[in-house]
Amino acid sequence: MMPRNLDRRVEQLFPIEDAFIKKSIKRILDALLADNVKSHRMLADGSYEHVQPKPGEKRLNAQAWLLKNRGFWHRAE
Repeated sequence: MMPRNLDRRVEQLFPIEDAFIKKSIKRILDALLADNVKSHRMLADGSYEHVQPKPGEKRLNAQAWLLKNRGFWHRAE
């Protein structure tokens, strides 16, 4: 297993109050969680399996989606 720096890791939580930013984060997370082209699922034994689209399900590559939609989370100032 690949070593991780979990002993000295610091995490920070904070509220997202801006509605536009909330919507942008939600759209990004939805795309990442819906990826059925490049994603893998960890099984109970610690191994991974490739996530396959279900029959009739539209293929979604989250990385390609992010590149195609990269401007939607920018606001015109």
